[in-house]
Amino acid sequence: MMKLEDFGALIKANALFDDVAADMQKLHDQIGYRRLIDQQIASADSIAANIEEGFGRSRSKEYAQFLVYSRGSTQETRDRYGRMKHWLPKKIVSLDRHFVTRLSKP
Repeated sequence: MMKLEDFGALIKANALFDDVAADMQKLHDQIGYRRLIDQQIASADSIAANIEEGFGRSRSKEYAQFLVYSRGSTQETRDRYGRMKHWLPKKIVSLDRHFVTRLSKP
């Protein structure tokens, strides 16, 4: 049986979270962005958290449902990057949206 820490989607989700945290740090000192920053960090965290929670479920149907939740959080994170184009450098937005898009594909 595969170990959770070896699951490719979780590895990618954790790497994405690290990227999101670094990107949001760039906006940390700017007034008025706190809510948007918190939402982006929370949605990126939710991707990995749902994979982890689903992995701990004893039924494959429940696990599959948590993967669906994770995919929804992936879409949320990707789309918010698109809206954050006003405050983040274009290169960051393009790279991270591309990475999140790749993560969301089966």
